[in-house]
Amino acid sequence: MLLTIMLLTIMVVVNQPDITQILRTRDMLPAIWFIFSRRDCDQAAVRCAESGTVLTTEEERSIIQQEVGRIGFYDHVVLNVMWY
Repeated sequence: MLLTIMLLTIMVVVNQPDITQILRTRDMLPAIWFIFSRRDCDQAAVRCAESGTVLTTEEERSIIQQEVGRIGFYDHVVLNVMWY
């Protein structure tokens, strides 16, 4: 008996800012989201930044900025991290 299996691939564009908002309203953050390519990860980061998605509180941002401020100038360049 020959069994043929057909796989249907459905491409879904996920809007990370929308999903993040849904998770936030359901009190499901923090969450881990796997993105399997660097390009898709970069695009997701851009979409979140352009939408104004904020993932930290003011207090958390202050702590992060203090810690990043402890990194030397050349490490900032290598990590592509700049604070204004």
